[in-house]
Amino acid sequence: MLTGFLVTNNNVSEHHPNGPVATVCFALAEKLNLSGKQVLQAFILGVEAELRISNAVYPSHYDLGWHITSTAGVFASEISVGV
Repeated sequence: MLTGFLVTNNNVSEHHPNGPVATVCFALAEKLNLSGKQVLQAFILGVEAELRISNAVYPSHYDLGWHITSTAGVFASEISVGV
């Protein structure tokens, strides 16, 4: 079920908002022995940030040749780690 959610596209912009955030959250959870609640909170906030960033720059960002998953995902991953 989780893997099906991870490949879902955002309805507004064309990218996969969960990939960059999920990998960071899972790695951090393993390293720091985080609870499920902590991981879920970090994941949700990271995805929310990525969606907001990507929706703000789409479609011009994509039209210039940038892939939003990579560029917005960097910021979203950092936000997840900071939670």
